Amino acid sequence: MAILKKTAAFFTAVTIAACVTGCADTSYVLKADNEEIKAGVYIDYIYNEMSTQINTLYQTGVTTDFLNQKIDGKNFTDYVSEVALNHTKEHVAINNKFDELKLTLDDERIKEINSTVSDAWEQSGDDFEEQGISRESFKEVYLNSAKRTAIFEYYYAEGGIEEVSSDDLVSYVNDNYLRYKVMSFAKNAQDEDADKENKDLRDKYFKMADGLNFEEFDTVIDAYKEYQEEKAAESAIDSTVDTDTTESSEAEDSAADAESSMTEDKLSSFEAEGEDESAEDVSADNTSSVVDDESAEDDSSEAEDPYPNESMTNYGALEEDDLETTYGKILTEINGLEVGKASTFEDDSYYYILIKGDVTERSAEYAADEENHSNILYQMKSDDYQKNLDDWVSKITFDVNDKAIDRYTVEKIYNIQNGEE
Repeated sequence: MAILKKTAAFFTAVTIAACVTGCADTSYVLKADNEEIKAGVYIDYIYNEMSTQINTLYQTGVTTDFLNQKIDGKNFTDYVSEVALNHTKEHVAINNKFDELKLTLDDERIKEINSTVSDAWEQSGDDFEEQGISRESFKEVYLNSAKRTAIFEYYYAEGGIEEVSSDDLVSYVNDNYLRYKVMSFAKNAQDEDADKENKDLRDKYFKMADGLNFEEFDTVIDAYKEYQEEKAAESAIDSTVDTDTTESSEAEDSAADAESSMTEDKLSSFEAEGEDESAEDVSADNTSSVVDDESAEDDSSEAEDPYPNESMTNYGALEEDDLETTYGKILTEINGLEVGKASTFEDDSYYYILIKGDVTERSAEYAADEENHSNILYQMKSDDYQKNLDDWVSKITFDVNDKAIDRYTVEKIYNIQNGEE
C-alpha cells in the first residue's frame, strides 16, 4: 500500500478487544512460540485496515456497499482480514525485536501513552467495555506502535546503525516531491449562473497569472483573497440591513395591527433576499484545503511562514490507487506542467489554477525541518524496514486459532462500528 496507508495502519491505534463466549477459547487469535496473543489485537488491526480502505474508497467515489468491493483483486473482507492477521504477527515480531535490541521508551512517551489511554477510558470507557473492549489491549497496541517507531529510529535516524545522511534526504526530495500552488473555485451543479460566475472568476485570475513566475503567483492569490474579503464585508453589510429592516418592521406591527399582514409579507421578502445573497457568495478558498499539504501551517502562523501559499508533496510515493483519487489526479496534472507557468484544470467539484515550482530551490530547507525530516526518512526507508520486519516474522512459529478468526470477522466488526449489531 501507499506510504500514507502504511502510516495509518502502523501508527494509528484504536483497539477493540474480544470477550469469550461459547465452548471454544476465542480469547486469543494466535500463539507465537506458544505465547497467546489477545484476539483484541487482531480485531484492532481489522478496524484500522478497514478504516483505511473505506477512506480510500471514498476518495475514489465509492460511498456505499464497502464490504462487497474488491481490493487488489481480492474481496474486501478477505483482504482486510489477511492484512489484519499479518499485522498481528508483526505486532509480535516488533515486541520481540524491541526486547532483543534492549530498547526502552522514555518516560515522556510512556506518560503520553498512559494519558491517552486514561482520557479514552474516561470519555468512552463504558462504551468500550460494553463491546468487550479491553483497556489492557487498548494500551498494548499503543505501546507496540511506539516500539515500532523506536526500532525504526534505531536503524535509520541520526546515530542509527544505518543512518541516512542529510544529503540523501535532500536528493530524495528532489527526485520525488512536487512543489506547487493551487487556487480553486467551486462548481455549482444546482445553479448555472453561479457556476458560470465562478468559472469566469477562475478565468479572470488565470489571465492575471499570465507571464508571472512561481514566486510572483502570490500576487494573484493575494488579489483573490482581497476579493473574498470584500465579498464577505458586503455580505455582512447586507445581513445588518436585513436585521435592521426586521426590527423596524416588528415595531410597525405593534403600532399598526391593521398593516401587519402586509408588513410580514415584506419581512419575508427581505429575509429571503438576504439568504439568496449569502448563498450566492460562494467561491472556493485558495486551495490548501482541497489538496493534501504536507507543509501547510495554521493560519495563526501564516505571517511567519515564508511559503504560506505553496505545498510540497511526495508524488513519487503514490501508487496506482492513489493516483485515481481527486488528490492524485490533481498532482498528476501538476507533475506534467512546465515549472513557473500557470495552467488551468477542472474536476467534478472545482475549477483550478495550478502552478508548479522548482523543488530544488527549497528541498534542503524543507528536509532540514524536524517534522519533515522524520516524514521523509520514513518514506525513504519504509520498504527496507518492511523487509526486515518480514524476516523477523518468518522466524517465529505461529499457531493460528481458526475459531477466533471465524468468530471475529470483518463483517462483524463493521456492523458493530455502524451500530448494526
